[in-house]
Amino acid sequence: IRGGEKMTIKEVEKKLNITRANIRFYEKEGLLQPKRCDNEYRDYSEDDLKRLEKILIFRKCNISIENIRLIFNGVKNLDEVFKEQISYHKKNLLLIHLILISILISLIVKNKKVIDFMI
Repeated sequence: IRGGEKMTIKEVEKKLNITRANIRFYEKEGLLQPKRCDNEYRDYSEDDLKRLEKILIFRKCNISIENIRLIFNGVKNLDEVFKEQISYHKKNLLLIHLILISILISLIVKNKKVIDFMI
């Protein structure tokens, strides 16, 4: 930021390579609250920029908007959120394994019927 000055939404877009629509979405979700100038334009501070960078990193880690909100509000910490995600993915992986085993069993049964028929 220029010598501690505030940034416009256009400057934030360019600096973080993010669209104005995304920035406004995070504002609408209550994750970002930039100050407003007298003319009602958004005025982004260094802290706003750092917070937005955190949001972008969290989103790249597939952390939900709700969990980001809970992290920012101190209700959850990042470690808890990652543990929840790992648990969720382990359950999904187990379900996928069960489905694959079921498919393999049905193929084995089907092939046994074909082999029995041919004998």
